[in-house]
Amino acid sequence: MNQSVNFLGRTLSGPIITAPCPAAWSANDLIELMQSGAGAVTTKSVTKDHRKGNAEPREYYWNESSINAVGLANDGIAAHVEYIKTAVAAVPNVPVIISIAGFGTEEYVDCVVAASQSPEIFAIELNLSCPNTEHNIIADDPKLVGAVLSAVCKHNQKPLGIKVNPTNSQQLADAIVAVADSHGVDFITCTNTVGGAYLAQADGAPVLAANGGFGGLAGASISAISIGTLVRYKSAIERQKSDIEIISVGGVTTGAEAQKRLHLGASVVGIATPIMIHGAVVVGQINAEMNVKG
Repeated sequence: MNQSVNFLGRTLSGPIITAPCPAAWSANDLIELMQSGAGAVTTKSVTKDHRKGNAEPREYYWNESSINAVGLANDGIAAHVEYIKTAVAAVPNVPVIISIAGFGTEEYVDCVVAASQSPEIFAIELNLSCPNTEHNIIADDPKLVGAVLSAVCKHNQKPLGIKVNPTNSQQLADAIVAVADSHGVDFITCTNTVGGAYLAQADGAPVLAANGGFGGLAGASISAISIGTLVRYKSAIERQKSDIEIISVGGVTTGAEAQKRLHLGASVVGIATPIMIHGAVVVGQINAEMNVKG
């Protein structure tokens, strides 16, 4: 069965897309993901300039779950735009979403300007919610979200989305959606990792070297939290009478889990931790479970 979906006005071959992760870094990484059967691929989060990120070890995987404190390591916006150009030239029929992070409004603007000038980029996702750096999390404050959007929307020429944190507050979801809708945001990605997680070895030593051992929890361990965030944001969008679409990310490891997110109102479903554990082949496996011909 060909379960194509419409997302942001474009027909995708299926509802499974890839979410930002270290396996979406280079041009070759992107090409591999674009050939996996994914309906679209998203780059790892990139900043204006090269970032080394946090100290190793900064990632750990177990039981379809993960904890990481990569710290937004990347090669800078100019390099990643070139990676995307190379990948799209090789696989032109799979749209690429670029994930952009920043440590101030000006940095977001500079990155959006660079991305908007690249015809190979389909859409822009603003990562406003990375929990693994020394900076405050923008997505926790609707006023800060509004300030970033007010600045970038003057320069943006692409479908635009924001990536938010897990939330147990309907009030926060309502406020974020109201701000996003007023600025013409096209999609919201629910959700980033669950920050503040700490995985210890048998002797109590942290598994991660970065952030004093603290990192973002992802994968199967956050499925219920991710679904809760999806439900809250979908409810907020409906009350706002908005046409903002949702990418549901976090804890999707099977076709049944992905289908559940679609039933709950997601337009597409993103996966990251399964790719880091099993490789790009997992996209095709989940598609097969959903009877999707990717």
